[in-house]
Amino acid sequence: MPALLDAHQMTMEELNLSFQDLLLRTKNGALRNRELTEGSVTVTNVGDLGSDEVFGIIFPPQVCLIGLGKIHTVAVVDGPTVRPGLVIDITLSADHRVTDGLTGARFLSLIEKKFGEIAPEIDFEAIDLHRPLRDQIEIDSYDFYRIIVKIAQSTGVNIPDSRIPQLANLEELIHYISDESDYFRQR
Repeated sequence: MPALLDAHQMTMEELNLSFQDLLLRTKNGALRNRELTEGSVTVTNVGDLGSDEVFGIIFPPQVCLIGLGKIHTVAVVDGPTVRPGLVIDITLSADHRVTDGLTGARFLSLIEKKFGEIAPEIDFEAIDLHRPLRDQIEIDSYDFYRIIVKIAQSTGVNIPDSRIPQLANLEELIHYISDESDYFRQR
């Protein structure tokens, strides 16, 4: 599977342009060797195709595959009331020669935990991974900064302050943490 290398350093516009270029070169058989040998984490979204979840196959040297399913509405119990809430299923396939399921589960739950420490009122199940977080939850820029810093500290990743505004949604944050750390390689 071809990889977009250094994706964590790109803006959304640069990612889109790089993706279009990668597609074209894939169709024309003009991929670079390192695009086939240096990928680490795959994030795949099958939700836009209507699938609820994906159980992916990892192609070495990649370490894991994070699958994003379709956003759907479920009943959410909120104290004594029940209300509709948006949820998304996130799956993780991991190469157990490099990491394990426990590490992957910790990574996914870490994100939810750090949000809960800063803003316990957040209904994490209702967050859309692709939309900017601050458009979905009522937190100020300082709390947003604190959440990102806590996730970075917990994964051992140094996120420059200038990069934090570019990590507007969870999908971008997952890509960045995955690319910048050995989090998935720890046992």
